[in-house]
Amino acid sequence: MNYAPKVLCVIAMTGAMLALDVHAAADTDAGDQASAAATNVLEEITVTARRKEESLQSVPVSVTAFSAESLREKSISTTQDLQMSTPGVYLSGSGGNENVVYQIRGQSKALSGPSSPAVVSYFAEVPDVTFGSSVPQYDISSVQVLKGPQGTLFGRNTTGGAVLYTPAPPTYDFGGSVSATVGNYSDHETQVTLNLPLVDQKVSLRIAGDLHRRDGYTKNLGVGGPLDNIDSKAARVSLLLEPLQGLKNLTTVDYYKSDDNGNGTNLIGVAPGFTLLTQLGIQKALQQQLALQQARGPFVVDTTEADFTHNRRTSVTNRTDLDLGPIQLVNIFGYRNTHLSYYINVDGAPVIITDGTGAFPAGIPLEFIRGSLDNNVKQISDEFQIRGKAIDNKLDWLAGLFYLHDEPTGAQGNFVGFAHIVGTPSAGPGYNFITETSKAAFVHATYDLSNVLQGLALEAGVRYTKDDISSCTGTGLTDTNSGAVQPGDCAAHEANISGSSINAASSHAPTWSAGLNWQLDKDLFTYLVSRRGYRAGGINSPTLIGRLAPFQSFAPETVTDVELGMRSDWHIGGSVLRFNASAFSGWYDNVQTALTGVQTSPLCTATNNGPGVSPTGSCNPANDPAGGTLLVNIGKTQVSGIDLDGAFAPTRSLTFTYAAGFLNPRTVSQDVPASLAPYVGTGGIAFNMTARRTYSGGVRYQLPLPEELGQVIFNADEYYSGPTAFTGTNLPPYAVLNLRLDWNDVEGQPLDLSFFMRNALNREYIATPVASGAFLGMTSGIYGPPRMYGLEFRVRFGK
Repeated sequence: MNYAPKVLCVIAMTGAMLALDVHAAADTDAGDQASAAATNVLEEITVTARRKEESLQSVPVSVTAFSAESLREKSISTTQDLQMSTPGVYLSGSGGNENVVYQIRGQSKALSGPSSPAVVSYFAEVPDVTFGSSVPQYDISSVQVLKGPQGTLFGRNTTGGAVLYTPAPPTYDFGGSVSATVGNYSDHETQVTLNLPLVDQKVSLRIAGDLHRRDGYTKNLGVGGPLDNIDSKAARVSLLLEPLQGLKNLTTVDYYKSDDNGNGTNLIGVAPGFTLLTQLGIQKALQQQLALQQARGPFVVDTTEADFTHNRRTSVTNRTDLDLGPIQLVNIFGYRNTHLSYYINVDGAPVIITDGTGAFPAGIPLEFIRGSLDNNVKQISDEFQIRGKAIDNKLDWLAGLFYLHDEPTGAQGNFVGFAHIVGTPSAGPGYNFITETSKAAFVHATYDLSNVLQGLALEAGVRYTKDDISSCTGTGLTDTNSGAVQPGDCAAHEANISGSSINAASSHAPTWSAGLNWQLDKDLFTYLVSRRGYRAGGINSPTLIGRLAPFQSFAPETVTDVELGMRSDWHIGGSVLRFNASAFSGWYDNVQTALTGVQTSPLCTATNNGPGVSPTGSCNPANDPAGGTLLVNIGKTQVSGIDLDGAFAPTRSLTFTYAAGFLNPRTVSQDVPASLAPYVGTGGIAFNMTARRTYSGGVRYQLPLPEELGQVIFNADEYYSGPTAFTGTNLPPYAVLNLRLDWNDVEGQPLDLSFFMRNALNREYIATPVASGAFLGMTSGIYGPPRMYGLEFRVRFGK
């Protein structure tokens, strides 16, 4: 059902009624409201969604924002934690939790393959690379989740949204903190921050670090150690220089390293009927493994090879601000160097034995699906902005240029092995050494129309982007890992890579936004905006032949959306109610879809080589798409929905919060060539990692204690996700309860003590899907953490 028009009408009428109501209340009860506001107020949240600091309650974007203290009070330290406080998004991993998939409004990067991201994460205003963008959330001043197409105000064009991580900057006050956390599963974490004002109001240095180790909570009956452990190190140094009046320069150097044993993948479903499992003669064996896994429970798995995940990231960010009075200049330079590698037991099962009902004789030991990835990238970006005001300060304008270039510094390969007979050579990995350059120019402006209607403003922006991409692709030799071939080997056609060749593609498009903002009074803000978003095209690997040759590259994807929103605060007696709502609908064209399982079947022969048996018709697995994944443009979709969030504070000590995300994604049209039909599900275009209904609710209570005893604050937060779509299946709904108790400024001393418990009810839920599909005939996934609890001690010094 297409409910977008009704949603827009309902929200519009609600906004009109609220506008009438609030002004009537202002006329009849202004004195009482002023008194209430003086005694009970909600937190004023500052965001930078429009590249300047302003109140969240006056921003024409659907934003969920967290300050440093709210991150601490909600025990948010990973992107998965962040997801549970932000309905309407998915922020867990693909192939492991270090390879974060940022999904907003049904849009994300492909789970594998060389797609541009639909949602970009930014660290210190610099876009992160597509793979390995997990951000350690220590010494962070704020996190903001922006929903909807971004482009005219942000570095990279996106069709889904952006996530902004802002590290705490240096200040001119000496101070810092040391914290230690201990918890179950031998969890121990140490964080240090130190702020050093070297020259008052001229030079300041900030140093921060994080060391975190925890034993794995998933027992491994097979090869390798316990899974789902943590072993990470991080350090950050920021230098602030203000040598002259109006000149400010901030440099941030950040390093992160994580090494763990990988995640515990569970086999969670085996489909009946004719699938790849029946072709191979292993359906019954997988059903037996499923029964064993269910009997063991989610935190005991059996693997036949040692899983692992390694993630390294070095980044440098430099921001320069120059205030020339009438205009301000900003330059943001970014450098990123990342390395992500992992090996994963994709099917969640050990070696299985064929029963002779399929392509293999009985008694053959098979590894059904195993996967690995190596991704090494260097990225350089620069964004230049010039902004100012004109026409008696009614026009607030910003213009700029953006440049981004990334290239491989090492292996860029992945391996997905299907039906490997133990003891025989494994298939070679696929390589796709991508070099990408993106250039853009943009202008954005807001014009005050208060002379027409008090509080009304017109906002508009336009941008033009050009993306160039080239790729050296090929297939590695048998029995080699995905990190064995370097970029130079491919370009030089070395013997360790077969079929090496270079492909190139370009894409370009204008994007825009236009809308009206109406600040009726300080407590009520509404907006109506339409935006055009764009997502660059790309190149599949290796160089494709036969039936797949027309799909060597895929075209850009575009979206046009409409969003109607409202931000409101209500003062009712001594209570405060905050109600924010956004209704939206987006129309997507040339939708980029990742088809999985595009692999040569063991049943392939010269007379049996049609689609579904051999993708190319050659019966040669070396010609298959890398990792069995093919990205194609396959049709049109529409995503409509509502975002709600707010709070109710009956007293200064007690606050209830709520949020909800409702999505209605649907396929408008689908154009499937006959050569791809066996790999496309029957339910329309897949919206992976998307739940139609997500909710969160919380309560914060501060005990009424004398000031000299400190502050005791209790937080409880519940998160619910409806069924999550994933390549033709739906993962079960789940709910998670998190608790925290903080005693800050213990007896007037700079000491904070905290107790936290995440997943307090120890619920079992699938947090990260791994593999699924009608062609595969099975589903696997990674369960979220069991109950985690611990104590945190923090000592503060200085100011």
